[in-house]
Amino acid sequence: MYVYIGTKTKNGHPIEQAGLTDGSLYGLTVSVDGRPVTEESNVFGLGTATTGFVGSGRFGLANLGDVSNLGALQLEQASISAGVLRVQRCEDGAWDPREKHANDFYFVTTASLTNNCRLWRLRFDDIEHPERGGTIQILLKGDEGHSMLDNVTIDRWGRILMDEDPGNAPRVSKIWLYSIGTGQLIQVAAHNPRFFDPTVPNNPDFITQDEESSGIIDASHILERGWFLVDVQAHKLSTDPELVEGGQLLALFVDPRIGQSKDGDEDDDSGHGGEGRR
Repeated sequence: MYVYIGTKTKNGHPIEQAGLTDGSLYGLTVSVDGRPVTEESNVFGLGTATTGFVGSGRFGLANLGDVSNLGALQLEQASISAGVLRVQRCEDGAWDPREKHANDFYFVTTASLTNNCRLWRLRFDDIEHPERGGTIQILLKGDEGHSMLDNVTIDRWGRILMDEDPGNAPRVSKIWLYSIGTGQLIQVAAHNPRFFDPTVPNNPDFITQDEESSGIIDASHILERGWFLVDVQAHKLSTDPELVEGGQLLALFVDPRIGQSKDGDEDDDSGHGGEGRR
């Protein structure tokens, strides 16, 4: 897990204006009660067999400097030397768009069908000075029903939408909602088993078991509150010469009442930590 920190400018190329040419790459380091944690445990999270499961700790950022001339192996070696946390396939993340929660970044680790896929939160002490670190927390341990989470988006009502990429496996891809305010995890959609479940008998409509839901974004600013855009990827070669594989772009409506806090405030966060609390 890495964080790039640069300084935005008003002039120059758009990449320069975004602060992507004058900064440094930082690696995420984690400690629990002063004990360095360099690798996520599939069973114990940030803990060990001695401590049992631990779902929270402190994080810092190790400055790796300008890495533009490093190869992948060199970057990996530098990260290991700096004690950067290794997790099970860090996949995607999103900032909380609500003004009161600008310090919060959420990300998922995909892991595998047999290992624990998790939802994490980084809460920076001061987002204006991210190098000062903050707290890290596991919000979903991996045994709640989801599997191999892929892409992530967050709407202005504190709802995290996450889709699955189970790979070439019989599991049919699903879409999940995690409520930041209540800690609820709710399945809100799933692909049609008729097309993707190989266990359905005598099924002439079966396409492939190698499918995923992907690329989910909050589209409320375009399609009104509660709407998201997401795609279906069916990894089977198409007979149409203009297409590579099958798939669809979908507009998904998730009723705004689903997963909302009791008061319905779009900027509410009760501070619920889910099952990941230590």
